[in-house]
Amino acid sequence: MRRICCFAASTVLLGCTPLQGEFDPFQVGFQDGSRGLSQRAMKSVMSESIDGDESAQAYELYASGFQQGRAEFCQVKNAYAWGLKGNRYQDQCKGRASEPQFRYEVERGFQRYLQPEDLAK
Repeated sequence: MRRICCFAASTVLLGCTPLQGEFDPFQVGFQDGSRGLSQRAMKSVMSESIDGDESAQAYELYASGFQQGRAEFCQVKNAYAWGLKGNRYQDQCKGRASEPQFRYEVERGFQRYLQPEDLAK
């Protein structure tokens, strides 16, 4: 319990900014989501040094960051460039209103990736 209080107090005092080398579950989640990666399971996010209550709290931060990162990733304006890098759509934006257009733009970019000689013309 003392660790939770210290964590909460330090988070407030530091303005939620992690120290150099300190684990920031929100930022890890945001990076995963904004890169089009799948959401990780709780076990793969948490280190064994975090006890049960802190693990649940840290995973909630990770999941929140992941959702915000995923919202950033799923913007249609990013889709063509994602496909142009050789990436395929793998249901990253499933259930979002922008999914059909996002999927179309990723596929359009991927088709261009497959035919780079067309870019030179």
